[in-house]
Amino acid sequence: MFILHLFKLTFFSGLIFFILINPAYAKFLLWGVALENVSHGTGARVSRIKKGCDAEESGLNVGDIIVKINDLEVKSMYDIDGRILKDENLLEVVVKRNEAQLIFHIGEGPKEPVTPVQEQSESKNAVFYYEQALSFMKDRHYRMAANSFISSDKKEHNFKDAKKMAAEIYYQMGRYFLKDGFCKNAIKDFQNVLELFPFGYKDTSAKIDEAEQCASTCMGFFPFQVKVNTGIRGIAIDDVIFEGVKFKVDKGGSRHVKIIERERLQQLVNEQGLSLKGIVDGDDDFKKLKGIKYMIFGKINKIRLEKPQKSSRRKNITYQETITVKEPIDMPFVGRVMIDKNKTIDKNFSYTEHVDKLKVAIAGSISIQDIRGTVLLSLQINEKGYDKIIWADSPSVNPDNINIDFKTKKLFNSRQELKYQEDILDEVIDGITDKLSKHIL
Repeated sequence: MFILHLFKLTFFSGLIFFILINPAYAKFLLWGVALENVSHGTGARVSRIKKGCDAEESGLNVGDIIVKINDLEVKSMYDIDGRILKDENLLEVVVKRNEAQLIFHIGEGPKEPVTPVQEQSESKNAVFYYEQALSFMKDRHYRMAANSFISSDKKEHNFKDAKKMAAEIYYQMGRYFLKDGFCKNAIKDFQNVLELFPFGYKDTSAKIDEAEQCASTCMGFFPFQVKVNTGIRGIAIDDVIFEGVKFKVDKGGSRHVKIIERERLQQLVNEQGLSLKGIVDGDDDFKKLKGIKYMIFGKINKIRLEKPQKSSRRKNITYQETITVKEPIDMPFVGRVMIDKNKTIDKNFSYTEHVDKLKVAIAGSISIQDIRGTVLLSLQINEKGYDKIIWADSPSVNPDNINIDFKTKKLFNSRQELKYQEDILDEVIDGITDKLSKHIL
């Protein structure tokens, strides 16, 4: 079967190509039309159409699906083989375009597409979608039912109670999702209700506010347990991580995720007779804390800020230089004469090579827990940052004037200062905040 289909496809493609390039076949009414099979359903889709051909002038477009030609039902593009070869004065082509079914007359006759006589009127279309929606409801396909009710109302404005039925379905689904804690889903369905009834429907606006509050993820970023006394430019390292994560989460655009400010967290904890240190150290029961859904805890076990490591050594390389020397040669009738001759000699070049290194490392862990103490995320921290430069100075001769490799010459123009230790630490912390914020979002 596959070989048969492959043969048909090859034959049909070759046939279309032959017709397109051979003027003798230009009289055929589907000349200039390339077709392909429809992936789902029946018919032949117009994939390409030559500008100015009969079919294009009749109004046929790329994307139209041909379902019938005169009395021939078209189930695939192979059904049109004979039609292309048949010389007719007029083809009546029935196509599907979006939801409409249109007739085109290719050849003699009107050039504008007309709606088939057998197509349903707008009123009947509304009835069709309404009855379809009722059928979907009976089978408990509620979302499909809502879509069909909306289609019914679009076909005929205010058709029966179609719009109200769709709104009621979305409203009840929103209530269901809200009750089960799927708050973001509830918001979407309640918003669908307001799209249908912008001036209000039942208590939908209040339900949206309730769902928004339910969907909001309020997070408290608690002080880290830091076992090393190291800050960045006078700021505690966990504060730097907090600011970075908060900035990236806010920038991420998720209106349902909110990390509250440290001052507000401190106030919230104090109001409930707790303390930040007590919660972090485990002395206070964080499960008593109200107003926060999730908590971020962290521990920094190690911050290694190594001193710059610098090494230097004198290096020697050999390069070749071409010089001109005078050499004697014996010439007939003249005798010995001196001539100029190019000669390649090896020469030594020396310089001082410097290798400077700087390394920063942070190790620890971060976890996100819900108010019940369930750990939702455990992130191990083992971030490292490096800087390394290789440069040269003190050349024995000007390197630009001798024949040495480009890599060696480049050393004399390389960066000679390492990055600041704090800048590398900033890069390491940026890597930590990037990972954590992505998990939060």
